Amino acid sequence: MHKTWLDLVMNPLECLIYLLISIEPQKSMTGREYAIALLLSKSVNLCETVLPNEIISGYCNQLANNQSDFLSGVN
Repeated sequence: MHKTWLDLVMNPLECLIYLLISIEPQKSMTGREYAIALLLSKSVNLCETVLPNEIISGYCNQLANNQSDFLSGVN
C-alpha cells in the first residue's frame, strides 16, 4: 500500500478514535458482529434520510393547508 501525506495526519487520529471507543484493529469481526454493525449503520442511514423528509413534508403540507384556509377566508 502506498503512503500519502494524509497518512501523517489520519493514522494518529484513527488510533485515537480506536482507543476512545475500545476497538482492537488486529481483531477480526465475527459474522454476528458484522451483521449487527450492518444493521446499526443502516438504521442510522434511515434516521438521517427518511425521518427528516417525513418531517419536512408534514410541515409543507401544514403550510399548504394554512395557505388554502387563509385564501378561502377561513381562520
